[in-house]
Amino acid sequence: MILNDLKDLNREIDSYKEEQDIKNDKAKREALEKDYAEQVRRLHLQMITIGRAHETMGFTIEPECAEEIDQEIKRLRSMTERPQLDSRALSTAKRKNTEIENKLKNGWDDFYSKEPTRKMDSLALTKGLSRNLEVDTIERKIRLGSDWNGLRVAKTKGQTNLDLLVEGLKDTDNVFSALAINGQVRQFLKKVNEGRASLLDLKPEILEWIKEHHLESRFGLGVRKDEG
Repeated sequence: MILNDLKDLNREIDSYKEEQDIKNDKAKREALEKDYAEQVRRLHLQMITIGRAHETMGFTIEPECAEEIDQEIKRLRSMTERPQLDSRALSTAKRKNTEIENKLKNGWDDFYSKEPTRKMDSLALTKGLSRNLEVDTIERKIRLGSDWNGLRVAKTKGQTNLDLLVEGLKDTDNVFSALAINGQVRQFLKKVNEGRASLLDLKPEILEWIKEHHLESRFGLGVRKDEG
């Protein structure tokens, strides 16, 4: 009687272990599939951002980075050709995805430091000239595009940070166009903002520009205490 009970108990234990093994294998497989889908999603989002940044801003990536992306796509495709996903291959995919994202971020930082930053610096020269220019709003739009990973983030009216960056750059061009700011005026405004402007800088062309745009009340006079 006791022996029969022990045999039944052993069979139940073996059956339980088998069920747990099946459950563990299923859970492991589902975890790997979820991880794989996440790596595909990450790379896909990077590709979308590259395309949009190129289309709207003329941003291009280095050939080396393009080659790495191509190799990563091939790697992810080959993983589905095996009977089951491999955890070590997924770890490699994660690492490669992170390396690609970092290279894209560095590339965008370099790109952003040129035209967007230059235009924002120029835009700062117009602060205080007119209450209707909304310079602070335009600057915020441009700053939103400084982070590569944030370019896809949607803001109001479904616009992404990249959309707002493009809009901000266009707004900057409109400000300079509306005020007819040329190189000479730009230099004058730079001196004003740096506190280096003097009456000697009020050339006839500058005075004419100030009068044409009714900016007489936007500039003041002062006495320098550091010069005799």
